Amino acid sequence: MARLRFLTGFILMGALMLVLGALGEAAEPAGKTAAFEYPSAYVAGDGSQVSGEERQAVTLVVKAFDAYNKNDPSLIKQADWRYLDMKDEEVRAKFAPVGGFRLHDVKVDKAAPDSLTTYILYSWEMAGDKNRYYAVALVSLAYRDNAWGIVDTVALPDSDNQELARQAAKAGKRFGAADLREWKGLLK
Repeated sequence: MARLRFLTGFILMGALMLVLGALGEAAEPAGKTAAFEYPSAYVAGDGSQVSGEERQAVTLVVKAFDAYNKNDPSLIKQADWRYLDMKDEEVRAKFAPVGGFRLHDVKVDKAAPDSLTTYILYSWEMAGDKNRYYAVALVSLAYRDNAWGIVDTVALPDSDNQELARQAAKAGKRFGAADLREWKGLLK
């Protein structure tokens, strides 16, 4: 009889642990975000395949560039989390001398459900200057609280501006748009 009570108690304890474990897994801690699923791939203007990760990166960087071009601190802080702790006046001052940001190409380096690292080819203009300047940067994006934001940017060493302009033109043929803000594969 004692053996039967022991086995019954053991089975009941195991069942209770299973139930508590299932409840613990079902309860999502505050601030934790469900895993992000990348969108489907897209056929580019030249017929090549643009991965879901690339589409996501293009959409996110275009959103940030639109905010930079408007020089709107609240939009900038939504898209580029590096500026969250800055005062609005400081953000405006940082972007006042530059504008006309354009994204030309994206190459995803690493993608995970909560992060994306991508190389971008972009251009901009300086206030009062008619020249367009081209550069390449490594951009890190993170997915938190059901939103994406830029968390780091590393400018790569300067390259020949004319060569980067040629690469931008080549990317424009691939995507069917010289400025990816106008690309038909952007996510809504």
